[in-house]
Amino acid sequence: MSQKPSILIIKGDEISTSEIESVIDPKFEAITVQTGQEGLSLFKDLHQNTKIVLMNWNLPDMPGTTLLSALKAISIVPEIIVFSQTEDSEIAITALRKGAYRFLAYPFNPSILNYLITYALENINFIAKFEDLSRKVLWENFDHTKRLALAKEIIQKRQLEGKIVTEEELLSIFPIDNIHDKGREKIKSDLDPELIQYVKESDPPLILIVEDEEMLREILERTLSLIYDVVSAGSGEEALELVRQEPDIDAALLDVGLPDISGTELITKIKEVNPEIEVVVLTAYRDLDTIADSFKNKAADFLNKPFEEDELLSVLSKAIQKKHFREILKDANNKILEEGLSVRARVGILNDIYAKRKEENKMLLMEDIYILFPELRHSEIPDDQPVSKKIIEDGIWLYIETLKNKIQDQH
Repeated sequence: MSQKPSILIIKGDEISTSEIESVIDPKFEAITVQTGQEGLSLFKDLHQNTKIVLMNWNLPDMPGTTLLSALKAISIVPEIIVFSQTEDSEIAITALRKGAYRFLAYPFNPSILNYLITYALENINFIAKFEDLSRKVLWENFDHTKRLALAKEIIQKRQLEGKIVTEEELLSIFPIDNIHDKGREKIKSDLDPELIQYVKESDPPLILIVEDEEMLREILERTLSLIYDVVSAGSGEEALELVRQEPDIDAALLDVGLPDISGTELITKIKEVNPEIEVVVLTAYRDLDTIADSFKNKAADFLNKPFEEDELLSVLSKAIQKKHFREILKDANNKILEEGLSVRARVGILNDIYAKRKEENKMLLMEDIYILFPELRHSEIPDDQPVSKKIIEDGIWLYIETLKNKIQDQH
């Protein structure tokens, strides 16, 4: 009989244990602590069997942002649901930006909470989580010198392949707050001069504005056209037609209050036509469900009206960087893994993946190992070959070291 999935509840000091555990379905094992420090300590020991963390944003001993980041640093696999005793949209946006799975206001609707928990357990996407982790490692752990070295390696790799790196791809390696000329020239001047010839100057990013209020749409057009190429639409259907006609759209600025289709539904439809477009959501309503659904539907970010011009440009810039970084990520993963993510952390992720596969009555595959240890592809073991139970029991770390030694002996 399989063990119940564990849910770690970090409740804070204003809610009784019985009060919060009473809404959790008995098919889950609820483990409750009061403070952030208690939660972190327990999570370090139990994270491989913990599938969901339910955490109070307002804790007596640490900020919610600190706890959320610390949990994510230990393991990327469990989904984290954040709650607060106030329906605060700013908290919701911050938590979702930091990687929370969902934000809920307390007290919970039991059926909604258990639905979210069940859905999260059934839909863990390890590939997407790994890409998010790679981006996080590059954004937070690489200094400017390492980024320059990575850019040089990628340019040289593309050169050998007979390809050219675009400016937008190159800039996406560097987490700058804007993509104006000053930032571009600083980065390019820091690169080796002989490599610049292999960087292609790209056209300005193309932004789609979707806003049914004509006056606001015109203001956005005037503001953004000083930096970007811009196309605009006043309805969802008009926006979808533009997405079909313009394959080079980098980002969409999307009002959720459209007359013909909900903004959250439009995000999904845009992604179906062109999954590479990054969507920034605009709304005058501080509705928690709209905010959460926007992020769930893969919105890059969220802006409440009214907003400052600098805030708009910064959010758009980061969305465009995220879009172009996905292309660079294919070339950068090896370097990120070598310098930013320890072997122990990678093995821990593999163990998490194995636990998920086991629950689904599936096998860990060599492809899963290759994602985290791409250098092992030289072993030439097929991607779809299952990893035996004995290998898992003996230790994945030992198996990885054995494969590395075999590859070295062959060369």
